[in-house]
Amino acid sequence: MKQLAIGLACAAVILCCAMLPPGALVNVRLAWNASSSPVGITGYNVYWGPASGNYTNSLTVATNGCCVSNLSRGGTYWFAVTAVDGLGYESVPSTETNWSLARPGGFRVDAQ
Repeated sequence: MKQLAIGLACAAVILCCAMLPPGALVNVRLAWNASSSPVGITGYNVYWGPASGNYTNSLTVATNGCCVSNLSRGGTYWFAVTAVDGLGYESVPSTETNWSLARPGGFRVDAQ
């Protein structure tokens, strides 16, 4: 499959509901810079998993942000995003960002 040469950067990862006990399920809100490609981008694929480059889950969204739900508190997750055009071609993945769900509530990470 041909890949689009579109770079994305995960701009922010925000932990929601961080005051839950260890083992509780939490949500993480992701936001990234929208693609500046001249090609018509129709959406984004969000990938995450337990280790760098090991994405075991994915989600397709239409905008440059989403909330990933049901993550286990106490774990670390790695995230990357790709852009998708109208023909279904997918860009190379963004720069990864990771999040440890053991961090205290209200903590915010900005990754470029």
